[in-house]
Parts: sequence; C-alpha cells; structure tokens
Amino acid sequence: MIRRRRAQEPGIVVFDASCLKYLVDGLGAEKIRQNCRVADLRVQITIPNVLEALKTENVQVRERLIQGMQQWLDGRPLLPWPLQILRLAAEALGRGDDDFVIRSTELEYLVFDGGASDDDHLKAKKFLERVEHDFAAAHSIESRKAFQTVLKNQLNPLRFATAADYLEAEAALPDVLASRAAMLWDAVELPGDPLPIGVLTQSEAWKIGMEALGLSIYYRSVRAQQQGNPAGLVDLFQLVYLSANGRKRILVTDDRSFAETANAILAGRYQNARVMMGADFLSA
Repeated sequence: MIRRRRAQEPGIVVFDASCLKYLVDGLGAEKIRQNCRVADLRVQITIPNVLEALKTENVQVRERLIQGMQQWLDGRPLLPWPLQILRLAAEALGRGDDDFVIRSTELEYLVFDGGASDDDHLKAKKFLERVEHDFAAAHSIESRKAFQTVLKNQLNPLRFATAADYLEAEAALPDVLASRAAMLWDAVELPGDPLPIGVLTQSEAWKIGMEALGLSIYYRSVRAQQQGNPAGLVDLFQLVYLSANGRKRILVTDDRSFAETANAILAGRYQNARVMMGADFLSA
C-alpha cells in the first residue's frame, strides 16, 4: 500500500498532455532528470498522461511516449484517475481522517509490450472525446448568455473582474459550494449525501476540485472576455494530484489557458504549489 503523504518523499512534478514530449526528448529528458535531482523532485506519471499518449494519431510517436513514460515510472504505479483520489479523500474525511492510503490493489501499472495497438488508441480517443464533449456541453452558448444576462441586470460585472474575485465570491456562498460538492460527489459515485462543506474543504483535493469547476464556469460563462480554448475537464482535474504533496508541487504545461486557470487556483493560495511552462522548467 502507498500512503498519500510522506514527509520525506520527493516533491512531485506533473506534466500535462502538452508537455509529454519533453519526457521522451533526449536532451530535454536529461535536463528534467538533472533538475529533479537538484530540487528533490519526482516526475509522476498519471493515468490521464497514458490516455493522452494513446490518443496520439501517429503510431511511432504514440509508442515512443508510452515507452518513455514506462521508463520514468521505473517500476512504480501510475497515479490513479483523479476522481479516485477524491473518493478516497472523502471516505477518509468520513472516518475523521484527513489522510488516506492507496492500496496496491487500487493502483495500475504501465506495461509496454512493444506495441500500442490501434484498438487502445481508439478506446482512449473515444473516451477522452466523450468526456470533453459532455463537459463543453455543460458550458453551452445558452449557459453563457444566461450568466451574462444575470451579471448585466442583477449584479455588478466588475465584481468578478478577476478569477480571484470569483473564487472569493463563491467561498462566501455555501449554497454554491454545496452544488459544486454535489456534482463531484455524484461523479465519484459516493453513496448518500455529500459531507458538509466545512468538512470537505479540509481536504486540499476537494478544495482544488471544487475551485477548478468554479473557474471553468468563470472563464467560459462569467468573464466578459471568454478565455480562448479553455481548459478541459481532464486537465483541470489533474490539479487534484498536486494535493498529494505539500512540500513541493509543480504543474508543467504549455497550454496557456490551462496555465492561467491553474495559476488562478494555486498561486499564493496553496503552499509550495507552482505552475511552469515547459521551457521554463527545462531551463530552471
């Protein structure tokens, strides 16, 4: 079994889909290893990483990514799907514990057998496309129009001039947070009613998850200038991984919209959490 937190473990680095290429580029990968040794960090490979790699159309690139990620794992398991972390965190909170154990039977290992089949490619592609399609549908044009009408007619639009303003406003509205919690509670398929907000917010994983959902609404429907190519659900939920280590945690992405959203959630709000562009991490 693996305990979620160990004080002496290295800090964690999570690469999103836009930066997986750095992990298999010869000079880039060596630079990452050097930086991790110096800063006592460990690259964590996640199930979303594997799905994004399998989604790659070019079979040679696909297999190179999978093989490269297996080398980075060095026999360690993949970080589980983010919703599994939320489920385990909620179950622990229900027992009165703010920490939890991920048992070996709940973990998956990446086994590269010399090929990443077209069947695996199609399954990963269809799954990710369905997730993102359903997420985008929840933020429809009609939804944005409704938000903008309310802001114009009932609220001061300047009240939400920044993402920080929006997060602060949501934090002061228990009913809004409860609706976020209910959505996540259903998504992780937990029984019964969600735990009280005061309990759930004791978990960084749940706080980050709820704030990620909130900012997805802000950037798609509330902000006057809609974010270009807003972050998708899989990207947003990868922020949950950073709750696993309070010592050092870094997200590396070349997706500027995702970086903007992640910074709005993490910067100055979660201790030792940092968002970096790929080139910045390589040159650090």
